[in-house]
Amino acid sequence: NCLPETEKNIDLLFVGTFRELKGPDRVLEMIALLKKDFPAIHACLIGDGSLFHTCMNLSKTLGISGNVTFEGHLDEISDYYRRSKVFALPSQSEGLPTSMLEAMACGCVPVVSDVGNIRDTIRHAENGFLIRDYKDIRSFVHTIQVLLSDPSLRMVMGLNAAKTVQENYSVEHQVKVVERMIHILFPGYGNL
Repeated sequence: NCLPETEKNIDLLFVGTFRELKGPDRVLEMIALLKKDFPAIHACLIGDGSLFHTCMNLSKTLGISGNVTFEGHLDEISDYYRRSKVFALPSQSEGLPTSMLEAMACGCVPVVSDVGNIRDTIRHAENGFLIRDYKDIRSFVHTIQVLLSDPSLRMVMGLNAAKTVQENYSVEHQVKVVERMIHILFPGYGNL
């Protein structure tokens, strides 16, 4: 369980492949804008890929290198999810991102592009926020500002996010889904 006790000392978290599709460069642009209202903002980007070094250089160009930690590829990142307030993923396209579900399980509020199957999990303004256009940096920034400025809203939404994952994506839930599929595909199964 990821929830209560851990101090949330990472304001913004990105986990994904460093390529145009996922938008780590867009996350850096968000941080630069957020820094105006939150000068001490601390963001963490986890992953690697073709844009990794480009993004490191961009953070210097944007004047946010002191606000951003680049962790590269990590095998175990649950501690980062536990310590994070907001999970940002401005993807051009997605299926259902595992990183988003892992963040939600730890009470980290997702602010994500409204693409792919994300809408099946995120209930806008209840357990996360959907941003219609992945290139709309200002909408991402405005939403993240609201969350960083309102700890009680963030806590309620984080609890809702964790509950969503627990109720819909837990091992127990997945076992029930598989059992239903087996009974549909093999009606006599289990009655033998």
